[in-house]
Amino acid sequence: RVPGFGADIAGGRLGFHMTFRNEGTLVSASGRLEAAGTDVAALGVTTFSGKFDTLVDVAGVGESVTQIMQSLGGAGQITARALRFPGLDPLAASRVQQQWQGKDPPANMNALISAIEQELPKSAWMPGMITVPLTITRGAARIGPAQHELNNIVASGQALIDLRAASLSAAVSLSHRDEISPTDIAVAWSGPLSAPKRSIDASSMLNRLQLSAITREQE
Repeated sequence: RVPGFGADIAGGRLGFHMTFRNEGTLVSASGRLEAAGTDVAALGVTTFSGKFDTLVDVAGVGESVTQIMQSLGGAGQITARALRFPGLDPLAASRVQQQWQGKDPPANMNALISAIEQELPKSAWMPGMITVPLTITRGAARIGPAQHELNNIVASGQALIDLRAASLSAAVSLSHRDEISPTDIAVAWSGPLSAPKRSIDASSMLNRLQLSAITREQE
């Protein structure tokens, strides 16, 4: 058994302990990782801000330390506090949809996304505190899937982080449960963890606007 150790990292506290057992020519390892108060800003993340508490049990097996590390997998959870996504106004899509109500729909998807991009920076999505599942497999951490609802905004999504390449692949769908003008868009990020590229899918909104225009013509 490797004695537990702790260290101050990224504005929080990291703790870890591991137990090793001989199984013939193989060595199995199991342990627990705990992190409290990790500030993502200190890790160079700019897509969102907040502090995280992480608890994950890990295990692996191999003939060498390298093989054990490569095989490590585990499960646990992450609790995010004061979570904030700047430039991701959850009501942006609703405002854009209202601009087109009673008018001809946008000519194409690019025109609609351009209009949404202009509205997104006006506020931030701030879900506050959420707890989501975490799994680790062969150097990749999967966060979620999860769903969160606040002020009629329903968000669902998940993320995959390549721990070795420090890259992110994530997607969040934002739905505004408004009785008069419900909207939903999907926002995705991919690329380096420090500066992933963002993309938007507003196909559901475009279909709704086009259907509304057809209905008006038939009346």
